[in-house]
Amino acid sequence: MEFNIATVQDVDKLIPALMELRPHRSAGELRTMLIGQMNEGFHVVFVGSENMAFAVAGLRTLDMLFSG
Repeated sequence: MEFNIATVQDVDKLIPALMELRPHRSAGELRTMLIGQMNEGFHVVFVGSENMAFAVAGLRTLDMLFSG
């Protein structure tokens, strides 16, 4: 399987997998939160088909003055 780096255009295919991880959030909340975080430098990788992600992982790279 191939890992894909998600873009804002991929958000809708990520929602079903994210709802499994965050069942207390609605699809609309997840969409809004994810797009906002992606605009702030949050990255999402996923494995899936053209229509749906089967697995999702998120990461953020931080550059901090105190640690270099």
